[in-house]
Order: sequence, then structure tokens, then C-alpha cells
Amino acid sequence: MNCRPIARAPLFLAGLFLLFVAPLTAQTPLGGELRGQIVLDSAGVSGVDIELHRVTTATSGVIDRTTSDASGRFTFRLPPIDTVGFTVFFATAEFNTVRYFGRPLHPSDDPGEYRLAVFDTTSAPDPPVRITRRDMVLLPQQDGSWEVNEIYTLLNPGRQTVVSGSGMPIVQLDIPEDAAAFEAGDGDTPADQIQRMGDRVLLLIPLLPGEREIFFRYRLPASPARAILALRTMPDTMNLFVRQPAPSLTVDGLTPAELIEVEGERFLQYTAGVGSPRSEITMRWQRGPSVSPVTAAVALTIVVLIGGGVAAYRNRAS
Repeated sequence: MNCRPIARAPLFLAGLFLLFVAPLTAQTPLGGELRGQIVLDSAGVSGVDIELHRVTTATSGVIDRTTSDASGRFTFRLPPIDTVGFTVFFATAEFNTVRYFGRPLHPSDDPGEYRLAVFDTTSAPDPPVRITRRDMVLLPQQDGSWEVNEIYTLLNPGRQTVVSGSGMPIVQLDIPEDAAAFEAGDGDTPADQIQRMGDRVLLLIPLLPGEREIFFRYRLPASPARAILALRTMPDTMNLFVRQPAPSLTVDGLTPAELIEVEGERFLQYTAGVGSPRSEITMRWQRGPSVSPVTAAVALTIVVLIGGGVAAYRNRAS
């Protein structure tokens, strides 16, 4: 089943990225050059294609390319710095068909030893990939339906990048079978690497060692006023946030935790964690109030910040 990319996601992620970027100064410790090394298990890797990216107030994109030498080292000459707005540089490298992202640098940063780690790949990870956290955000709509925004935190605990083998998904995620208008992709992930098949979402995205977050959204129709979520794989922690005010809603399979308020928005939180396994969650509701597009965006931003979504942007593969 085809799915549509989330058109708003690139701006959304860029805003979160800049939110965590330190203020700039006119000083340039980078010294007009970026020197670095491509490493695999601390050893330099030769012949790796590397790109230098620049993000400014007005533009963003690749500005230079090179290849690592016999010791895995590379050098980029940096263009003039925009001292009025902001400038961020970062390098990417492609190794074994997976693209790796280096840390962002501002003109005022001391790059030190700019090391860009790459990894061997596997399609049979041991230990396996875990779902450490799942956040669902329910936003009531005027027609009685719900917009559902999902944020998954995946952990690859090994030392190899996990890739899809023979078209098989790396991870399968569960959604209600009645979900409609499924949208996937975060601006850096091709939509065909996040595919829906019935009540499952199949991930074909390479997963680097460490954590990565996955974003997607869908609608739960007003009728039959219920949704059943089968949990084949229970995350370590699961949260359901229901934006208030909302229609009458009952949730079987999760425990009501508390009413939280963040940046003036209120959410009723339901939760489950390790030691409280569930095979199924059932939600039932009545028709309720609407939520404006602006409020929906604010609500999603709040929950992403609660879940630490920016970490995923800094450690991703495409």
C-alpha cells in the first residue's frame, strides 16, 4: 500500500534542529577548513565518498565533495561565513550503501577531531532491534475522527548498522486496521522505506547503532467510534496523549497516568511499561470538539520534545 510523505515534516524538523543549535558569533575557530577522518572501529577507511553540507538563513545543501585518503582523512575548504544570520556545516559519508551524518558545526565551534564513524552492516542483528518507547498523540477533529501522530524510539544495541535483507522489514510496527490517510517520512527518509500493510507498518530504513526515532501519522474515522490496536511487540515504554478538551474516551489496556500541561496545552496521559504486557488496546469514543491545524502542530512539537525527538535528527541514516 502506498503512503504519502509528510509535507510539513522538513520544516518541522528543521525548526527543532535550530532550536537546539547554539547561538553564533562572528569568530571563526574553524579557520577556513574542516579536517576530519572516516573511521570504522577506530581505524581509518579509505575511498569513502564524503559531502560537505551548509545550512544558512537562506539556503541549504551540498557545497563540496571529496574522497577519504589512505588513512581515511579528508579536508574541505570552507566558504565565507554569514556573520549576519546563521551558518551550520556538517559532513556526510556513504559507506556500504548507507549514508552517515557527522555532527553539526557552527563558525564559533572548535571542530577538534572531526570523526565520522561508519559501520559494517547486517540483516540479522544479534541482539535484535528493540522498541524502547512509543508515543501516540490523539487530536480530536470536528467530524468526530481523530488525527493520530506516532513517534517510535528504536534502539539498535549492536555495533553494526541493521539493513533490510531481501526486502524484509527491519522492524514491524502495529497500527489499528481501520487507520486511514496514512502519511510517513520525515523529509530525510524516502516514503517507500516506511510502508503500510494492513495493520502493520514495515520499516526498511537502515538503523545505525544507537537510537533513532520514526514519525508517521494517520486518521481514525468517526465510525465505528472505536479502534483496536493489536500489540505484537510491546515497547519498553508506551504513552498515549489525548489532547484536551476531547470527547468521552475509554482506553482498555493502558493505565491513566495524569493530566499534564506543557506550553499551555493539556493532555491526558495513559501509559504502560515493562512488566505490564498487553496484547491489545481498545479505544472507544464519542463525537467531540475540533482542533485547529496550528494547535495540532503545537501539540506534536510538544510531544516530540518530551520524547527527545531531536536526538534522532542528529543520528540518522537515509
